[in-house]
Amino acid sequence: MTLHLALCHSGEGLVGVVVSVVSAVLSSDAQEIQIHIHSDADRAVFDRLRKFFEGFTRRVEIHVYDLDFTLLHGLKLDYMPIYYYRLLLPIIHDYLKELIYLDTDLIVERDLNFLPTTVRGKCKIAAARDPIESRKCPVLNSAPPYINSGLMFLDLDALRRSDFTKHCLTWLDAHCGRGLHHHDQDAINVFLNGENVEVLDQSWNDMLPDPTTIDHSVERVIHIPGPFKPWYVCCPIRYREKFIKYLAISGLVDLLQPVQPKNEAQAVFTANQFRIVSDYRASIEYFNLGLRYRWQSRQSDRTEFISMMQRMQILTTEGKLRLATDLGASAFELAGFPRLASSPFQYPNIIAE
Repeated sequence: MTLHLALCHSGEGLVGVVVSVVSAVLSSDAQEIQIHIHSDADRAVFDRLRKFFEGFTRRVEIHVYDLDFTLLHGLKLDYMPIYYYRLLLPIIHDYLKELIYLDTDLIVERDLNFLPTTVRGKCKIAAARDPIESRKCPVLNSAPPYINSGLMFLDLDALRRSDFTKHCLTWLDAHCGRGLHHHDQDAINVFLNGENVEVLDQSWNDMLPDPTTIDHSVERVIHIPGPFKPWYVCCPIRYREKFIKYLAISGLVDLLQPVQPKNEAQAVFTANQFRIVSDYRASIEYFNLGLRYRWQSRQSDRTEFISMMQRMQILTTEGKLRLATDLGASAFELAGFPRLASSPFQYPNIIAE
């Protein structure tokens, strides 16, 4: 059968669409893959992606759709409309029986073609549990399991019969502004209420796996959620390297415009990441950026700030790059930033801008 994949995108992170698509196709043995991309991006990018797939012996087609937020007009929503767009897929694709929805921050390294054959007819939605299940918002009042919506098999026929889209949008209109954590995902879980859902094992949606193991020959879908996308410099280096590998395969690596750290914590995490892989010049650059952020937020007095910058600069001039980064790491460790961290979430206030 034909494998149908759907993605929704607006704004930054177009490279994420490319990698999700390319990695999914390269990892699948499906003879025909139809990719449905809902985006406001320049169509020339998708023309280049089509050209990449022209050399395949299998049939891979890309369909791009303009974003239409008509169904969301008038609703009280907390986030930008694109975050809720996946809820509209059963209506938009009323001619399809099923599809697999993919977030745009995935690296797919297992065969998605295997998924429909294992869950078809068993559920309305199949997805993996979300690690935040135990911390879900109390207002949900829904039965477990609580699933993550980053990768979902959708039985579109069954969802249409159950008025899935209307149910979710009505619930969101009534509950946005009441402390929801994950909005559209919360609405999906309330709709399911623990029923008609097939729980996939974590390999189908492995959220921030141990970065030291991601190069092992393990079939899984790597999900990099939160504000640390692979197109952000403060994304852990091993995730970013694997991401760039697929982007390079597609021939679209020129689209990557790394987003720089926006606060002290992001800069220090980035500096320590480069220090761990012995890229000392880059590490020094981001420790200096972290110091500037620290000074701007007035967490250091002027004497401490100047002294730190001067000592690092002297060591750098003397060619003692590792010692310069050790100095930076030690200083920020005293301020509460760990030297070794596999996840940026281990750093204080890293999300704040």
